[in-house]
Amino acid sequence: MKFSTAAIIVITLTTTTLALAASIPIRMPKGPVKPDSYIIKLKSGANLEDHIESITRISTQNPGSKFLVTYRYQILNGYSVYATGTPLSCILICSEVDYVEADVTTSSDNDVHHVNERDVAESDDIAVEMEDEDDPVGLKARVTGQEVMVFIIATGVFTSHNSLSGDEIDEFGQLVPRVAPGPGFGYRYSTLGDEDGLGTFLAGLAIGIGYSVAPTAMAISLKVCKSHLNVRSINILKAIEYAYKQFQKTPELSTIVLITANLRYSQAINDAITLATNHGLYVVVAAGDGRMDASFSSPASAPGAITVGAVDCFHNFLSISNYGPLVDVFADGFNAQSAWIGRVDAINSLTGTGPAAARVASILADALRRAENKQLTPAQILRKMQDNAAPVVKGQPEGTRNYLAQVGW
Repeated sequence: MKFSTAAIIVITLTTTTLALAASIPIRMPKGPVKPDSYIIKLKSGANLEDHIESITRISTQNPGSKFLVTYRYQILNGYSVYATGTPLSCILICSEVDYVEADVTTSSDNDVHHVNERDVAESDDIAVEMEDEDDPVGLKARVTGQEVMVFIIATGVFTSHNSLSGDEIDEFGQLVPRVAPGPGFGYRYSTLGDEDGLGTFLAGLAIGIGYSVAPTAMAISLKVCKSHLNVRSINILKAIEYAYKQFQKTPELSTIVLITANLRYSQAINDAITLATNHGLYVVVAAGDGRMDASFSSPASAPGAITVGAVDCFHNFLSISNYGPLVDVFADGFNAQSAWIGRVDAINSLTGTGPAAARVASILADALRRAENKQLTPAQILRKMQDNAAPVVKGQPEGTRNYLAQVGW
């Protein structure tokens, strides 16, 4: 029986011998990916640290190859990595690896650059530093009975907007914002604010005074991109992981994750959301604006998530909206008005499934303030939302539900 050179290196260089298996293919989505960047998911029961140590040893003995771990995912029992050469070959024949997935991006130009240790260290400084704190955004102090927390995974939030202020007064006599800046993932910014506008817009629709049906809810901004046109799957995963860990620390707080970015199908993103919702985290996602079946994109296709399509104010299906049996409910996403960046009273209008999903997050936040809903699982809350939806959506493609989400259940 013949062994590849990579297989021999695995056997001779690791203290914990890696069992060998047939080479697995790298899952490559249609569309752009980040070169040499991958998500590695290990099988249940595999030891993540032992695996990483073994591949690291191989990498050090093979100059010119690359193995730079950028993040560890507790929720997946996996990690993201920049890898080339022998380390990547070894990963692909390791029997404890479940799958390897390319890092999907929505960027049209892929933001291509050469990656080295300094790039990786700088890109993750903020996330690692804040993750290590016990309660980095004061979640425990915010738990006061009926309050709800919404994690907004987007472009950051302009927290000083008037619609996002609360009732509390700080030591300088200013109203305390109801949105706290959480960590930024994968980007080296001088500020965690919003340079794009979308995150602020979503925050306004989700919890903003004058735009939301849940103006007493609070939010944490998790910045995963500078522009909503350039999003990577590993940064979405990092934000989901962070929100999940914070939720575990404060299970008494009803917690929603709102994600409106839509990428090509990603098993890793879907698996992370499924695991999170199975443990009680509510996840609301946009169906996407690709005029396609939602099963081809993520996180729209994630089991356990509430996937939201868009209609206009007359309940007509918006042609830009993704569709299909995975779309759970619809909401108005046509010319929606909400908070914007630049001034504390700025507003803007946007159309799409992103605004629709933010409206559903608001409806869910309002519902979770009521005692009879707080103990419902994500699956149960979706059924109740659908039971109380109005069957009034018109013009949707065949096989797509006609449920319009309603307030007050």
